[in-house]
Amino acid sequence: MSPAARPLGTWFRWQQASIAQVDRSNSFTSHFRALDTIGFVGQKAVARWMGQTRQGGQPITTFEVKAGSGHTAMVDEAPVFGDDLGMRPTEMLLGALGSCTGVNAVLLLRKFKQPYKAIEVRVEGEQEDQWPHAFTSIKIVFAIEWDGKHDDDLVNQALDMACNKYCPVDATLSRGTKIAFEHTKL
Repeated sequence: MSPAARPLGTWFRWQQASIAQVDRSNSFTSHFRALDTIGFVGQKAVARWMGQTRQGGQPITTFEVKAGSGHTAMVDEAPVFGDDLGMRPTEMLLGALGSCTGVNAVLLLRKFKQPYKAIEVRVEGEQEDQWPHAFTSIKIVFAIEWDGKHDDDLVNQALDMACNKYCPVDATLSRGTKIAFEHTKL
């Protein structure tokens, strides 16, 4: 499916610049093959309220998110609702999309022997005016610094695959996912 035809309207373009020599070793070329063969089943993250309150009992909305990998991140809202002590949940969503497509872009551009020096993935989302302020479109821009000549067709192929074939975050957003909830004792 072309990037322009995808349900959330996500699309990408890349920018060019020229910089110094880059290591072109292919140590990650088997990365995607390995993901296909290990029976990848799922991921887990736990968001835990930090339990802090303001004077007068008003809760502070900061959450610590801990992933199954053991890594953590702080999440909060801007003032009126929060204390601005971490990224917004929606910023984390955009960051997850940018980093997921970016990891894949790095690996694929290396596999396709394209001489990149640096890559920055910029992700912006348009949101509805009314609650729940869902994203209506998301744009991904790959800003790439080059070291020498590159093949535009191979770059486009790599970036298309990074977004549309290998990124589970992109697939989740563009294909739609059923979300269910329940509650239990802590």
